[in-house]
Amino acid sequence: MKQISPFDGAPKTEIVTDDQGRRAFIVTPRYLTPWRFKVARFTANVTAWALMFAFVALVDRMVSEPGWEVLAALIAPWVLWQLWFVIARFMCSRTTRFELTEDTLKVGGLFGSRKFDRTIPNSFALPPHNSAIAEQRKHELIVRQEASKGRVIAKMPIYANSWHLSFVYLGQRNDLLTIYGQQDAEALLCRLQACNEVLNRQAGLAEGLSMSADDDWTDSPGDVG
Repeated sequence: MKQISPFDGAPKTEIVTDDQGRRAFIVTPRYLTPWRFKVARFTANVTAWALMFAFVALVDRMVSEPGWEVLAALIAPWVLWQLWFVIARFMCSRTTRFELTEDTLKVGGLFGSRKFDRTIPNSFALPPHNSAIAEQRKHELIVRQEASKGRVIAKMPIYANSWHLSFVYLGQRNDLLTIYGQQDAEALLCRLQACNEVLNRQAGLAEGLSMSADDDWTDSPGDVG
């Protein structure tokens, strides 16, 4: 029977050792930013429209008296829209590498990497996206305008469903990435917090989670070697 680790599943997490032989973590989430989510939706819509026109043209060319074939050609691309969207989400997604050791946090992205001292009091947080309030006000205005014309519409929130992953460094907020989707955002936050707690306990920085009995003992003057 396979034993399930707290670090199984997404986001991808590797338990490694640093250059001093101490446990460390590498977390590599795959995620969408709000802009990339918009691109994925647009790509899925364009794919569905293109396939619909292509199928209709194919039916018109190959079937002398088209009937249900035309209906199938019109509907099938949209029935499969979720498939196009899943593919587009994967193609538009990106990854960021988090390397956590007892002493440091390294965050590698598209434009280089940043390094933080983990021995300074720190934590991770998920503040709402900076554009969430502006988006909400814009949507409320549009809904009211349409309601005054007797129309009912619903606007899909993008930024209201997006968060900044922040490293709170001695009380100072440092945004590391922007992520779309509450489930993905919370999963990444929980994973990084778990890594932080294990490493804090291992280093004797604070009361945290221990993964083995050795983590309950830290080196100090007078310890028996």
